[in-house]
Amino acid sequence: PCPDYPRPDVPQTSAASHRVDSKVERWAAKPLYSVRYTGYPVVTTPNIEGPYSELLPDRLAWFIAGPIIGLLVVALYAVANKHLGVTTSYLQVMTFVRSPRTAEMWRVWFFAGLVGGSLIAAFLKGSPSPNLTYGALGDLLPIAAIVPVLFVGGMLMGFGARWGGGCTSGHGISGAAILSRGAFGGIVTIMATAIGLTLIVHLITGGAL
Repeated sequence: PCPDYPRPDVPQTSAASHRVDSKVERWAAKPLYSVRYTGYPVVTTPNIEGPYSELLPDRLAWFIAGPIIGLLVVALYAVANKHLGVTTSYLQVMTFVRSPRTAEMWRVWFFAGLVGGSLIAAFLKGSPSPNLTYGALGDLLPIAAIVPVLFVGGMLMGFGARWGGGCTSGHGISGAAILSRGAFGGIVTIMATAIGLTLIVHLITGGAL
């Protein structure tokens, strides 16, 4: 046959297919579980990663995520004159459950997008890996203590966000964008409290947290 045309009996490959095959091979060769030794029974954490895990880093760089969030805030003010906030979306979801006609549906869909987007990212990276660990806190406390700690902490965060008129996204992003004095006060309070408690916990746990 002419050398310019591929032979039908020889499988043809390309540089692109080689790259895809090598990425899939690296993914398939990774262990399914990682074992962490703690003061409690051995914990196994699933290491399930998909072929797209390299395209989805754990965290976007600040110079990418920051401008995107800023543009979304400006666009929302320009289009609907509404502020972007997460805890308000939680409130509207509960309002929708109790009285659908009075809920702000765009905030309900915003909440659904947060959940749906995180699930899509998790599946593209491999699949969600539910487990009973919680980072460094899981190394320090048993699951029986982690559950009430997280429950009480979540309740305090939710109550404080509603009492203060917004969370870190409402005050720190939307409020700061319109130069709200209350928002700047909220930002200073949130950061000062977080830094102070972090130092206290760090001292109490001997640097474990």
